[in-house]
Amino acid sequence: MAEFKFACPHCGQNIQCDDQWSGQQIACPSCSGNLSVPQLAPVASFASPPPIQRAATPAPAVARAAQSAPRNDKKILPWSVGVAAFAVALYFGIKMADKWQTSFNKKADEMAAKSDGGEFGHAANLYKVLDATDPDKIGAAQARSRASVETSRASLLDALKPKPDPTLAMPLLPATWTLDGASFNIPKGRVNGMSSGTNFHVETVRLDRNPSTAVLAFQEGVGTSDDHELLIYLPASATENLGGRSWTVTTETKGKDALQIVRKWTLNPRFAPVSKTFNNGYALKLELDEPTRDWQPGRIFLALPDTNQTVLAGEFSIPVPRKQTMGRLGE
Repeated sequence: MAEFKFACPHCGQNIQCDDQWSGQQIACPSCSGNLSVPQLAPVASFASPPPIQRAATPAPAVARAAQSAPRNDKKILPWSVGVAAFAVALYFGIKMADKWQTSFNKKADEMAAKSDGGEFGHAANLYKVLDATDPDKIGAAQARSRASVETSRASLLDALKPKPDPTLAMPLLPATWTLDGASFNIPKGRVNGMSSGTNFHVETVRLDRNPSTAVLAFQEGVGTSDDHELLIYLPASATENLGGRSWTVTTETKGKDALQIVRKWTLNPRFAPVSKTFNNGYALKLELDEPTRDWQPGRIFLALPDTNQTVLAGEFSIPVPRKQTMGRLGE
């Protein structure tokens, strides 16, 4: 059977296969794309010569016949000469055919080497394996494709999976209430404090944005009846980029330099939470770092001038919105 070569219409990979695949559907061993093997056109210049049967030289048989037959020199001599001439011609013909076949094979090997024969040979071996293990010629390619898709999917899901809040592993260090700006102390622990005379364990930190302002919220619990919440209203100039921003407010700070603080707490679970607003008279130190892929770190010290001495201090992390995370993955 003859072998021929053609290029993959999808990726341009050179492929070599037997003429028995002409007109059949196969998968490219390089890109796994489905393609149709072109019909083989006979090429006369590369056709191998028909096998030549080597015939035994009949000269000895003629000699034996001549010895056993009655001597008749006039009849035997022309016939013997013709047979000997035929035997000599046949001998040299076989030698010439062997020489031509050797030269043809050498030229074919050289052409294969110049035409990336190594890659074609690899493709031929691949199809031989497919012939033995996968009659449809596509099972192995489909398996490789599925494995590649699963690997890419797992990598993407792992990249999109948010990392744990780094402050969760930090200790809870008590916050000390003070309105003295010189005594601001942000402990190296997870943010917590006191509200309504009880411990204020912050479970949720979020940043809510709107066109005119941004609200930084610290909340205990999620929708429970005994929630405590502190809201810090940041100025309009901070709505787009909060990375690297900081604010310091003392009891003497007035007007636009102060931030609005709202404290919420629940007195009776059957009624809406109670709230109180502070525009001045409090102490605040707020620092926000540049966001990472999943979190924006920050630190806070807040002391309110209320009878319960509400205080909040420590380090926290604000979750980065998923849209912003996807943008950072593409950077």
